Order: sequence, then C-alpha cells, then structure tokens
Amino acid sequence: MIRTLITLPLLTIPLSGCLLVDYNTRSGFFTGGTLNDTAVVTDDVQQFGDVYSDEIGGVSYYTTLGNGRAEAYAGIASGSNVGPELVSGTAVYLADYEIASISNLRYYENELYGVSSLDGGTILLTADLSTMTLTGARGGFEVDGTISGGTVGGNVTYGGLQGDLRGLVGQQGVIGAFHANNGEMVYSGGFMDYVGD
Repeated sequence: MIRTLITLPLLTIPLSGCLLVDYNTRSGFFTGGTLNDTAVVTDDVQQFGDVYSDEIGGVSYYTTLGNGRAEAYAGIASGSNVGPELVSGTAVYLADYEIASISNLRYYENELYGVSSLDGGTILLTADLSTMTLTGARGGFEVDGTISGGTVGGNVTYGGLQGDLRGLVGQQGVIGAFHANNGEMVYSGGFMDYVGD
C-alpha cells in the first residue's frame, strides 16, 4: 500500500534574469525520527510522503525550500524488516517508488525559488547475488545498488543527477531510501516491494 501526502501546490515562477544557485542545497538520510523531528520549523515543506507496507515497513521522505536553501531528506522507517537474507541466484521485485524534487533553483530578488514536483510509479529491480548488485531502470530513474548481506548501498540517478542509496533486501521484499543535491536540484524518495512470506 502506498500512502502519499503532498502539501502546497506546485511552485512555478518566471526564471529569466535570475541567478543560478551554486550553494545552499543539502540532502541526506534521517533515522529514528519523523518529519517534525528533522525539518527546520521555519522551512517551507514542499512535499512529504512515504512508500510503505504494513508487512515490511518502508521509506519516508520530504523536501523543503526556505531560508535561502533547498533541502531533501529520506529515511527507512524504524522497524522495517524484509525477512531472511537472499541465499543464491536472483530475485526480482516490482517496486513502487516516489521521488520528490525541487529543480530549476534560482535566486530572484534575494529569494530562492524552484519548481517542486513529485514523480512515481513502479520499477523492476533485480537482485543478482552472483554480482551482489541491485539494479533497475524506469524512465529517468535508475538504481545501481550493491548488496552486502541484507543491506543495500550504492547509487541512484534521477534527472541526470546521481544520488546516494541505502536499503534492505531479503526474501520478503526490498526497501530503498535515496537523496541527492547540486546547485540546480534536490531530490529524495524511496522504493518498496513486499513479495510475501
């Protein structure tokens, strides 16, 4: 089951004559907390949501824009568990994913503006234990993960920007949280698939 809540309408502004941002963007992972615990209260939350299953857990994510900076964070929900580790061969997951982004970041009259958007769908992911990789692609979203036991590291790419990936992979499913930032864009999000016992 996917649950998502989007606050605020999409933000669009004229960008002609604006300066390109080359600093003041941040992204990262958060753990053990909620949006209210981690977001700075004076920042404007653009989007927040989760990709979640009651059976195995999932990912929460959010983006903010305010105080002259754009930020994006994601984290795996406390207590998430995808079951026993994979033993051999390959496993295929049809994962739900969501990505919140703020792009086209520009300063205009001493304020930072951008275009806020939410992307999502399903992505076919393959866990290959012969190469210890978790890979897949859907449109402009690519997963290039590495497997170590029951955990996933590596990278994702969205909108041409490479980001960091953390996750879990096992016999009951897969979960991944990711984020990225540069001078023009920030994004965060997650994927999840529950395949049962």
